[in-house]
Amino acid sequence: MRFLSIVVAALLVNLSCALPVNARIQAQDQTKTIDRVKAAVAKLGSRPDARVQVKLRDKTKIKGYIGEITEEHFTVRDASTGATRTISYSDVAEIKGLNHSKGSTIAEVVIITVGILALLTFLGTRIAE
Repeated sequence: MRFLSIVVAALLVNLSCALPVNARIQAQDQTKTIDRVKAAVAKLGSRPDARVQVKLRDKTKIKGYIGEITEEHFTVRDASTGATRTISYSDVAEIKGLNHSKGSTIAEVVIITVGILALLTFLGTRIAE
């Protein structure tokens, strides 16, 4: 009986020490996530051609462009309706830029052109036969 009470006391002490460490780790992870979101928002900038899709922690998706950037939040404006939504950095699960870079646009044009030329060459050889 004495042994059992010592084991239970040891488990209670162990459990009480583990909880604050876990909470501290979660707070550090959230701080890192907020810093990553802030960096992504700053990189995209606040202009009408900086289109984004923001996925919030509650699974809501918001599309538009970044309007205002502050230390605590940023705003996303819907281009079609003009509605503005203020979003706290801590509410963001994921943010994506919806802009194509010049390099990807050039690559798409080159691939399409090569495909068309290959198709025309193939059809030209078929007709010649």
